[in-house]
Amino acid sequence: MRPFSSTPISRPRALQPRFVTAVILLALLGAACLPVAPEPPTVIVYGDSLSSEASGQLDSQLQTAFPGWRVIVRSQGGAALCDYKTQMQDDATLEADLVIIQFSGNYFTPCITNPGFGNYFWDAGWTINLWHERNTPVLFVGGLSRVGQPAGIGTTGGTFKWWAEYTAAWGTRFVDASTFLVEDGIYKQTLPCYASEEESCTADNDRINARNTDGSHLCNALGSGGLGNIPCPDYASGAYRFALAIVRAAAAMIPGAIIPGVPGPVTPRVVIPDFAILPTAYAAAESTLLGLGLVPSQTGEASDTVAVGDVVRTNPAAGQKLRPGKPITVYVSTGPSVTTTTTTTTSTTTTTLG
Repeated sequence: MRPFSSTPISRPRALQPRFVTAVILLALLGAACLPVAPEPPTVIVYGDSLSSEASGQLDSQLQTAFPGWRVIVRSQGGAALCDYKTQMQDDATLEADLVIIQFSGNYFTPCITNPGFGNYFWDAGWTINLWHERNTPVLFVGGLSRVGQPAGIGTTGGTFKWWAEYTAAWGTRFVDASTFLVEDGIYKQTLPCYASEEESCTADNDRINARNTDGSHLCNALGSGGLGNIPCPDYASGAYRFALAIVRAAAAMIPGAIIPGVPGPVTPRVVIPDFAILPTAYAAAESTLLGLGLVPSQTGEASDTVAVGDVVRTNPAAGQKLRPGKPITVYVSTGPSVTTTTTTTTSTTTTTLG
């Protein structure tokens, strides 16, 4: 075995300051050269209580129509367009690709200084100019009239529509938000259900509540929604339909966006026949129910009055309404119920002691 060397172990010299500085600069330069993820395309909604109530629907429907986009909804009950001018100036740095403006004509806030709708006229022009400077198209939304009134674009709709037509070359557009909230040209409290609203339909006439009981708002219950981005606490058909009109118009403005379809009407319920009025065999009842689109199944039930093999009753019962495709149980007579009588005999034995 070789003896250990007596030569001292050489140690590396301390790193020179210039070398350390160069390494740091190279690292920083490399980090600076890394690609920065681009900001996603952005759509911003500004609105009042209607947008607040529909904020959940607006967000989800816009996300579906514009996959991968950033969706921003800014809303406040009672707000006017002028309340958001400062916010829009701040949002200009977001480089939005689409801006949606929805205001019904509130005039309660201090920024309203002109009588009538003078504020809305000039503020709409200011809004278009602000976003045009950033090559951002603007979609204006018409307001809603109260339940019972003829279909129309609301108090600010005329102003917004005028500006949209005047600056159409800049990409400005207008949408009538009442598209899916009227029936026979009238704003209605209830409307025929969509197929997607089957579980919320009334059992008697397949209609659904579409407006608040105040006749103006969209949530089902008074006092729900409206304060900031607070969507209706439960499903509100009015909020869904309001958002649908807006999102369809917005998607039509952007190439490649997905325009959402309009749901078809719910399949009407059918009245269940009364098979007990006349003697009806199960085969005949089954044929009738299948013709109505129902799914019958048979089970037996004793009956003292209905002949064996004939229908006793159905569940759900005759006269009720049932949606096609739903199951229905048909009870068929098995004849009179059998009563079993048991006779007990008691015998007595007498024993005589002798």
